[in-house]
Amino acid sequence: MTVVFARYIHISQGIAYTLAALWQSGYFQTGISVLWSIAAIVAMLLSKRYADRILWLAGFGVLILVVLKLFIVELAHSGTIERIVSFIVVGLLLLLIGYFVSMPPKQKENKVDSNK
Repeated sequence: MTVVFARYIHISQGIAYTLAALWQSGYFQTGISVLWSIAAIVAMLLSKRYADRILWLAGFGVLILVVLKLFIVELAHSGTIERIVSFIVVGLLLLLIGYFVSMPPKQKENKVDSNK
């Protein structure tokens, strides 16, 4: 989905379809932060529905990557409207996750007692 979004930015914004050019684009940086956050939310909501702790942890891992990207990449180039929007949207999505999606409980193992 990142590649599809990169292609969209290339076509709509006229940015060269190279890693360096896309990496310098504020639109691309903001978009992948929001896109990855939404993907993490979807994974975490599905984990709640199916009571799958591993899927929840995978979504949480993606969120950690997004937050690290925000602080390392986007904070280094702070001041543009794209960075501000990115921080606000990702922050709101994190609040929604904290409110709606708690970690599923551990599955209890069904031990069969062979002595009975």
